[in-house]
Amino acid sequence: MTEKLYWDNPYDTRFEAKIIDIDKSGIILDKTLFYPEGGNQISDKGVIINQGNTFNVDHVIKKEELIVHHISEPFGEKLKKGDNITGEIDWEYRYGIMRAHSSQHVLSAVFKNLLDIDTIRANISFEDVSIHISRSVSEIELKNVLIHFINICTLKNLKFRSKIVPRNDLKDLNEQIRGGITPDSDLR
Repeated sequence: MTEKLYWDNPYDTRFEAKIIDIDKSGIILDKTLFYPEGGNQISDKGVIINQGNTFNVDHVIKKEELIVHHISEPFGEKLKKGDNITGEIDWEYRYGIMRAHSSQHVLSAVFKNLLDIDTIRANISFEDVSIHISRSVSEIELKNVLIHFINICTLKNLKFRSKIVPRNDLKDLNEQIRGGITPDSDLR
């Protein structure tokens, strides 16, 4: 199992870890700050440093309870099971994705609150956010949504925060939760 440091420390950029396995997809660490691809959001990227060698991490995936870090160049014997490494997140890239992710939540909430329209799916990458909503909207409705969205994002200067909600407390938040919840985990 890979310890997911990105949940508790999303603003950290550097970490120490140990390689616990290597497979054809990449290397698996005992802990990581690299956020994996999932939920229609792209993964983090950055570097792994070992004994003076720097390796580019260009893609990260979740494989059951493990996080696999794809190294973009051949590493041969330079990375081995049991090696201690330093990982560094590409902060500009991570922060851009975090901001895009948060903006998607705000935009989806505005659609829901103003027009009772659900977001069916969202796609988040570094340079693009798209949402698929449950019905078509008129130009006037879209303009109204965008005015509210811009006011929230610029004029109100609201702070964003996240927290982990234990599974037992989810029933108290039922009306605030959109989408499905995995049956065996807490909600962030």
